Order: sequence, then C-alpha cells, then structure tokens
Amino acid sequence: MPTTRSTYFFVDLNGAFHARDWRESSYVPLAKMAATVERDELGHSEMGYHFLSDICSDRGGRTLVQALLGKWYPAALDMFGRSDSRNVPKFIHWGLKSVGNAEIRSAYKGYVDGKLAALGLDVPDERARRRFL
Repeated sequence: MPTTRSTYFFVDLNGAFHARDWRESSYVPLAKMAATVERDELGHSEMGYHFLSDICSDRGGRTLVQALLGKWYPAALDMFGRSDSRNVPKFIHWGLKSVGNAEIRSAYKGYVDGKLAALGLDVPDERARRRFL
C-alpha cells in the first residue's frame, strides 16, 4: 500500500511540473490543457502526500517509507529524462518547452526534498540508483 501512495506523490507531482512547463507552449492544444492537467496532478500528489503523512505518523511507517524512497526517489528524478538530451534544445526552439530537463528536475527536487523533510524523512542521495543524470 505505501508503494502505491508513494507513486501518487512522486509520479503525479512529476506530471504537474511537466504541465506547468506547457503553459506557454507554442502548441495551442497543449497550452490550453496545461492548467487543468497541472491542477489535477497537484491534487493527486497532495492526496498521496496526505497518505504518506499518515503512514509516517509512527516509527514503523516512517521506516517503511524511508526504505521505499530508495526505489521511488531516483525513479521520479529519472522521469525528467537526460540532462543532455539532444531533443530538448529543439523543443525549446519550437516553443514546446521553456526549460531543459535539468532545470525542471531541479525545481521538482527542491519541492520534493522540502516535503520529505517535513515528514521527518532523510532525502536520498540524488545520484544513487539513477539511470539518467
């Protein structure tokens, strides 16, 4: 159960950060739906965070969540793709994205790290178990 709840927090929040970047997209359908997607994904993420908060309210739950962070934290950071992606400059040039993968990942990481610390969890090493940097 905590694994599923972790994914609400991490994965849906990832979607919200991507949708935020679509607000100024040159592709009008994407720009039009960006605010709705961002709002919905933030809501799902907050629901997941609420569940995690409940789980972390006791020592056993916090220990379990801390262990699961070893899997979900790097997976969530990798969802932004490679920092050196050859396609990102094209997407920025075409107006489909406004920032690169490293910048959006950094903003996401700062937000997530604050939320994890508020739950009394240790933030995992950002380079451990990563597929993409």
